[in-house]
Amino acid sequence: DEGHLQILKYEIQRTESTVVFLDPMYQMLDGTTAANNSLNGQQLKDICTLCIELGATPICVDHAKKSSENAKIHEPLQLEDISGAGKAEYFRQ
Repeated sequence: DEGHLQILKYEIQRTESTVVFLDPMYQMLDGTTAANNSLNGQQLKDICTLCIELGATPICVDHAKKSSENAKIHEPLQLEDISGAGKAEYFRQ
């Protein structure tokens, strides 16, 4: 929400961060919209855009789907391995 974005902005500016780790990503999204691609994508855009506008590279850390074959064999994850609606779609762009 806007209040949390303002806190993030304040902390990036206060610390003069050039990299921001967002971990775990799923806890930064509104849980009531967890199944909505559009709303989750917009939330990710708001968070990442704020970081970039302040000169900080956002690093989004999250968990993978339990069904991810790549995770099971310790291979690099792909967009289809990301859990949660809207994340892979946002990052693909």
